Amino acid sequence: MRFLVFFLYLFSPHKFSIALLNATTCADTSNKMATTEPEPVETPSEDVYEIAEVDAKNSGADEFMNADFSKKVVMQSEKLNWSSRRGDLVGKPLYVCGGKMNGAVTVVVKYFPNADFEFHDHPQGEEIFVLDGVFTDERGDHEAGSYLFNPETFTHTPSTKQKGNLILIRLRQYPNIGVRRTEKVVNSNKMEWVVPDFKKRGEGVTEKLMYPLEEDQAEYSERQWIERWSADATPEPFVVEDLLEIFILKGGFTDEDGSYNKGDWIRLPKGSTFGGKVTPGEEECVFLIKTGDEYVVPEQFKDSLPDYSAESEQ
Repeated sequence: MRFLVFFLYLFSPHKFSIALLNATTCADTSNKMATTEPEPVETPSEDVYEIAEVDAKNSGADEFMNADFSKKVVMQSEKLNWSSRRGDLVGKPLYVCGGKMNGAVTVVVKYFPNADFEFHDHPQGEEIFVLDGVFTDERGDHEAGSYLFNPETFTHTPSTKQKGNLILIRLRQYPNIGVRRTEKVVNSNKMEWVVPDFKKRGEGVTEKLMYPLEEDQAEYSERQWIERWSADATPEPFVVEDLLEIFILKGGFTDEDGSYNKGDWIRLPKGSTFGGKVTPGEEECVFLIKTGDEYVVPEQFKDSLPDYSAESEQ
């Protein structure tokens, strides 16, 4: 049976094992034979092992959650209850289109320590950004700051280590149309900050491009990057051409509508303006940003998307 990584906690029945470390040291004071001391093992902090409480009134998300793309959406993920749980995996859905089982999903997921997952693939693609801890699969250990793009037909067997992890996932939002999308693993910690070249962004603004990194991906409209504003930056506002999704990785910023902090997910609709300044008292603001709206609604759900224009007229 094939499983999707995120579906392991949200969508599908599954089997996995969680083995908590229980290191003990034995000493026989009456026996003076030489013994080999075990290598010290880092003990996880208590908050790592704590099983987060799940909101019993909300087992996950609606079939269509934050699917009205004409409105600005702000989700303060660090203030949300964990609202989906399978075993020791919990999540905070931010966007759902077509239901959790088969639809497009954007979600913050917490994988608890020492979890093993079965081999699975990813219909319509998967995108992962590691926020904390380590995400592991056949390609290695991916630390906080790592970006993984897994296209359709990609398969892997993920697991977590002693500390577990916290990740941002997008599922079923990257179908292959024509040229197969390129699999990517990028460790942003090893990249240099550069001046943005796709738009004029102003003084004190730098970026690290996550996707695409290949010229043959030009037919796909999405762009994903990390953007940093220094405390004294003067970001140049720009008009959003399709959709703009922002997840604050560090610090905070303020615009004409209010202030935003670490862990906030913000989606700006077409025609709105992205701008602002670093919140006073913060040293900088670092965002994970995605632009592109062509595939945020899977093809199979376009006809069933609610007519939000009728609601706006009321």
